[in-house]
Amino acid sequence: KNILEHIIMNANNYANGKKKRNFVRPVDHIKLTPWKDEWEWKSVSHGIAQALSLVENGRVLHSPEDFDCGELEQALEKCRVWKLREMKLPHAIDCSYNLSSLLYQDYCSLKNSPKISESTLQLAYATSVIRSVNGL
Repeated sequence: KNILEHIIMNANNYANGKKKRNFVRPVDHIKLTPWKDEWEWKSVSHGIAQALSLVENGRVLHSPEDFDCGELEQALEKCRVWKLREMKLPHAIDCSYNLSSLLYQDYCSLKNSPKISESTLQLAYATSVIRSVNGL
């Protein structure tokens, strides 16, 4: 029997005055996450993985072929929403979000005129890598 059938059966038995059975609480089996469902989780992980296509030999490419900025932007936006829903994301997700966001900002600064200074990007990359290693 699934949990829902078990809960309904116990509720009916209790209401009918029958012997009360051990009640299984479904909350014990549910873990709350900032993402809605498995599809949202997979779409964000795929979108963030797209950030890796911006890098080749340790450098951000100026114009990668067949790169869809929209998918990465959507994934980054959903991660921002997750951070709002739950202040402390799991460490791996937070680090992946930070690094992919930096890669995207670096890519955009190469394409657009308002460029981010190289020293600012270096500091941001260093901070992100150190946070991912130290778990802060």
